Amino acid sequence: MRCPPTPFPPINLVDQNPGNFYSRCMLRGLGLMRNRSACLYFVIILVALSCNSCGGKWDDDKKNWRRAFNGRTPPKDVKVVHSRYYRSPHFTYEAYYYFQITASDEFLQSWVKYQNLVLTNPIPANLGLMYDKPVWFLPKPLESYEMWRPADDQFSYFRIFRDKASKDLFVTDSE
Repeated sequence: MRCPPTPFPPINLVDQNPGNFYSRCMLRGLGLMRNRSACLYFVIILVALSCNSCGGKWDDDKKNWRRAFNGRTPPKDVKVVHSRYYRSPHFTYEAYYYFQITASDEFLQSWVKYQNLVLTNPIPANLGLMYDKPVWFLPKPLESYEMWRPADDQFSYFRIFRDKASKDLFVTDSE
């Protein structure tokens, strides 16, 4: 069985190397099967670039809302006061975010309903994970806030806090 034609000189890979025929054909098409060390360097560089290009930490960046909420822009009645978004350069998805926003009570109530959130006592045991929490996030004692968390997912770290005095919302999640 021979590989499909490529612009590179033909090499009989089936007789020379055991293994997956189609993988060898792909590598041959890239011209990498001729030199195994070149193939290894190519794979290492590809993995390194793909892992490091997507990670980072952004503070008060206008794109943070889109990063956190799947490309959506903030609704018109929401003003982002502060934000932090972090995504690990690891090949699995690991991220967390913090937002301080101002929004209408109607926006909060629709978010609570849509996410199936329940009002919970804001005590340290209910806070969830808060990696690298910014100083502007929940700056007052916990008694100063109302807190909502998912009703149907005990392992979720999604939380909404509302400052009882200023009515500012503080939103966080981590995966």
